[in-house]
Amino acid sequence: MTGRLTGGQVGSADVGGAGLEVRRLPQVPGGRWRARQLVVALTFDDGPLPDRSPRLLEVLAAHEVPASFFMVGRRADMYPEFARRVVQARHLVGSHSYTHENLVGMDPRDVRAQVECALASLRHHTGQPVRYFRPPFTSRDEHVHEAVAAAGQVFVHWSVSVNDTKHDAATIAESVARRLHPGAIVLLHERDRTIDALPRIIADARARGYRFVTLDGRAAAVAEPPESRSGTARRIGSALAQHTAGLVISGYAKATPVVVTGCRVDPVLATAVAWAGAHGFAVVPADGERLASALQAQIARLEPAEVVVVGDELAVGAAAVVWLGKHAPTVRRIAHTSAPATAAALARDAGSRREVLVTTSTSPTTLLLAACTAGRRGVPLFVVPAGQVSGETGRELRAIAPDRIVLVGGGGENVLHELASTGAHIQQVTADSPATMSAALARAFPPSGGLWLASGTASHHSPITAAAASAAEGAALMFVDRASSGGLAEVVRVFGGAGVTVVGDEAEFPHALVDELLGGSTA
Repeated sequence: MTGRLTGGQVGSADVGGAGLEVRRLPQVPGGRWRARQLVVALTFDDGPLPDRSPRLLEVLAAHEVPASFFMVGRRADMYPEFARRVVQARHLVGSHSYTHENLVGMDPRDVRAQVECALASLRHHTGQPVRYFRPPFTSRDEHVHEAVAAAGQVFVHWSVSVNDTKHDAATIAESVARRLHPGAIVLLHERDRTIDALPRIIADARARGYRFVTLDGRAAAVAEPPESRSGTARRIGSALAQHTAGLVISGYAKATPVVVTGCRVDPVLATAVAWAGAHGFAVVPADGERLASALQAQIARLEPAEVVVVGDELAVGAAAVVWLGKHAPTVRRIAHTSAPATAAALARDAGSRREVLVTTSTSPTTLLLAACTAGRRGVPLFVVPAGQVSGETGRELRAIAPDRIVLVGGGGENVLHELASTGAHIQQVTADSPATMSAALARAFPPSGGLWLASGTASHHSPITAAAASAAEGAALMFVDRASSGGLAEVVRVFGGAGVTVVGDEAEFPHALVDELLGGSTA
């Protein structure tokens, strides 16, 4: 990829007096960054289902709401009349594979068959192009990435997930309302309780000025100008890390909910970043009793729909909570009797449970890389810092019963034995530096939203906000240092097509280093 560090200034952010440029980034389906219009796309997975699809279509028709349906190819073959009715009602159809199996770990030929057979089935029954693909359980690896690209389709994630397969209608509606934001893609399923919740979801969104669109309609509403799309790098940076963090947060849309946690990268913060990524929250680091002025300015601008404070009063003090209460209608704290208990509570509520990430690392960069990866995949993150899976963590993992556990970093025989006792397939990702770990995670779990490059030597404020923002965009976070940058150029070439974001000023990321990574001119 030949790249160029570009202009395309959107405006200057008020970050404590540092009139710094915020550069446009490409919109990726599923991201919350840079969406400005009050539009929301409802998406429904797992159909068509003869006992539910007709009632769902009736509710949508009664409220004149367009939606996007991610259909299972084999079900479309079984119930073609319902697939046709979705298109006749002017909804959009996407693919959810042919048999709704976990595609990760399949033979590459079987992965291609899942993608191609679903595409052929849906085209045949609907007579429409099928542009979008959402993998079952959000699971994808390089083989899934290659098969979807070869089929000419685009991955779609989501920015609002409410576990509607487990909660009642009232809880589903309340959760959607709390997490709604401009440009939201809401993940729902064809379930009776979800259909019961729909009228309230629709009424609440419209009362707040939102209009409903299909994924194509959302793409048009939040489209960036052509010159700001792929093939370029955008810089977000200041000499002060708190100002850089403020600039990252300035990219979120108004009313985006916020997680406020401490500024020390530890297991609680890592699981908070993963949780925020899975639920579509921005992350703001606090310095105990205070928030940096640059971050205060951005929270005041956001007017978040909700603030979740993670950690005890040593991490986020009472004075900071009082200030937050003046700028958000709801402020709640998640803090248990111990840091491991707090982290475990967040992991339990992370989203999809077919896959779990575990790390034994205490390195801040590895913790943030694992958090970003878990967040963009919408899966739980467990941190086992002592290199020994505790009885409580082991019980949690066995209760979740994931199909796959990804161990990020080394673990030792005891950890591997404990993880294997859950019955899950174990995949280990290891590396000897932050840069090589960044590359290994990007290759193991190809990003749909491009790459964010951060410096492993920067203050923790900016990498923390970058980890959460990149997860929200479905992008991979990459830690770069000059000594190991050469090996990252290939990763940037392969995965940077959806955009490359450089987080840091010229001192952290000289033009020559960015030029080396992009393989082009940054003049």
